[in-house]
Amino acid sequence: MLPALDSGIFFIALGYALGALTMVFLTVYTIRQRESSATLLSFAALTASIALWSGAGVGRLLFDSLGPKLTSHYIGYVGIVFAPVAWIHFAALYTGKGRYVSRRTVTGLSILSLGILTLAVTNVRNLFYRSIDVVSIGDASLLALDAGPAFWPVVTYNYLLVLVGIVSLVLFAVTSDTLYRLQSALIVAAAVFPFLLNGLYLSGFSFGLGVDLTPIAFSLSGLMIAVAVFYGDFVSQLPVARDAIIEQLDDAIIVVDHTDAIAHANPAARSLLTGDDGTLVGEDVAAVLPWDLERADSSEEVSIEADGGRRWYWYRQIELDTQQVAAGDIYMITDITERKQLEQRLRALQKTHQRLMTAETIDEAGEIVVDAAREVLDLPITGLWRFDADSSTLVPVTSTAEATALVGAVPTYAPGNSLGWETFQRGDLRVISDVTDREKAYDRDSPITAEIQIPVGEHGLIVTGSPEDREFDEVTLELVRILAAATERAFIKTERERELRDQERQLTRENERLEEFTSVVAHDLRSPLNSTDILLDRLTDEYDDRRLRKVASVHHRTKELVNDLLALARQGKAVEDPQPTDAGAIAERAWESIVTEEATLDVRLNHSTVLADESRLRQAFENLFRNAVEHGGEAVAVRVDSLDGDEGFYVADDGPGIPDAERSQVFDHGYTRSDDGAGFGLAIVRRIAAAHGWTVRAAQSSTGGFRVEIALTTSDGSDG
Repeated sequence: MLPALDSGIFFIALGYALGALTMVFLTVYTIRQRESSATLLSFAALTASIALWSGAGVGRLLFDSLGPKLTSHYIGYVGIVFAPVAWIHFAALYTGKGRYVSRRTVTGLSILSLGILTLAVTNVRNLFYRSIDVVSIGDASLLALDAGPAFWPVVTYNYLLVLVGIVSLVLFAVTSDTLYRLQSALIVAAAVFPFLLNGLYLSGFSFGLGVDLTPIAFSLSGLMIAVAVFYGDFVSQLPVARDAIIEQLDDAIIVVDHTDAIAHANPAARSLLTGDDGTLVGEDVAAVLPWDLERADSSEEVSIEADGGRRWYWYRQIELDTQQVAAGDIYMITDITERKQLEQRLRALQKTHQRLMTAETIDEAGEIVVDAAREVLDLPITGLWRFDADSSTLVPVTSTAEATALVGAVPTYAPGNSLGWETFQRGDLRVISDVTDREKAYDRDSPITAEIQIPVGEHGLIVTGSPEDREFDEVTLELVRILAAATERAFIKTERERELRDQERQLTRENERLEEFTSVVAHDLRSPLNSTDILLDRLTDEYDDRRLRKVASVHHRTKELVNDLLALARQGKAVEDPQPTDAGAIAERAWESIVTEEATLDVRLNHSTVLADESRLRQAFENLFRNAVEHGGEAVAVRVDSLDGDEGFYVADDGPGIPDAERSQVFDHGYTRSDDGAGFGLAIVRRIAAAHGWTVRAAQSSTGGFRVEIALTTSDGSDG
């Protein structure tokens, strides 16, 4: 049976109902948010508790008998005991103090609240309520509860939870900037209002109504908090996100309103723009930033002169939605000085690498290395050693002036006498924090304390040190590795070039000796041979003697050997001015020197024009043709044709060919398969090809004979 209500009680019941409906709506709305964070979910738990508390109050007023009224009371008490837990959790997350109210803490508080609820419902030994009755006030019947000994400790506990949340919000509002201060103050007011109203009711003051108005007050508070959370904050984020992220960022973050006044600046921004932790709120952003905002793009790199040199920043401006209350701009300023300095160092190391590749000696490369260590890596105490294979030691190449001034003469590292030799053998970079503390240190009294030691492959060692305790960061170590790798390539290149120079000098000496030999041949042998020619001609004209013909044949072969020796010496010199030459025509003219009339020549060159010395090319063809006749017989068939791809030509015959095992030897001096051959013919062909920058190869012809391929390419693959 429902009681007859006077207008005051009716409106209170209506307020309960409206408050409950409002809280239910806010609970559903909050949960359905796409970006529902833990903070918003704790707020939803708070509004759900208030909805339960306020909705149960309607039953307490409308029902007439004790049973329904008490049931409504206990249902509402569920909201009463859990609302403080949800409140303190929301306040902690909102103010960025969530680590103090963890999930475990919330679970413990919830279990305690469940115990309180159980105590209130069971009312064992009348601990919670001494008496429970229904009293009449005018036309209304109200539930009268007389507090027991456990009631007030529970109230005190709930009040402490609410009070802790209010204090944390007050502190947050006081320390917050203007952008969040109004929002935080609104939430504080929303919490304090029902807190005070409930205190008045419990002390016996109920504005003459005898009814607890706290649920209505909490419903209004929940609505105020919802306005603050969902409307008063930009981009629908809670201030804790700003506190937990923006405040801790190394990037400078500045928030300005629509008037370009600074509404918030995080510590990094304050440090950058004021040099300390001074405030910037209220300042005009254009007057504070050290560059022209109108000239700067929305995202670009800028630089300024600061104490200690130039610094670089990446600047980005984000325009906020003008429909939001906090409309304006966000300026994000990232200090990229270290990155720019690293880029400069890497570019400098690249130039160092290029310089090292042009160094002609180890000493020259060493000076480049230590200069780079000093100027690029800021390692002024650096030395370079090279490995000497003859003595099996690390011999100093050079060191910086600072290193020499500090340690004097640079030592030689030998097996077992130093940490440097130990590092070289290990083959890995090593950082030594205290050299003097190591037993294997070369000089334990050295003024150098910390060192970086890195092998230059198998070729040497770089050591850089500091007379003070120094922590070498990973960037420095990586740059040292890059320098060591470039040094190793320079050592390899320099050593290879030295070997080539030695080979060139040796070849030059051999050529000089060969030229000297040919000079002897030309002057000391050809003159008597020519005189013998004249004498033989006279004798053979006067006498027809088989023995004279034999002498003439031997004499002719001797002259051929002399000519071959002279050709071998001459043809090895490089062709300095090759001319476009018709190789096919040269081959046909060279064939005219072949004395047999039974041999045949077939020239099928696709593109017969080559860059060559005509005389030497003819010499090559003559030697190849003569070799074919000597080994293939006087009726041999010779063919001159283009290689696949027209990158050269070949000369092939249909003779017996050369065994596979001997093809790699046919171009060697002295190689011959003929009893009376000298082994110079094909050697001369190879020297002629090399003088042009061509390459030769022995192969088998399609008919099983011998084939010599001449590729018109230089050693680096370019056309000859």
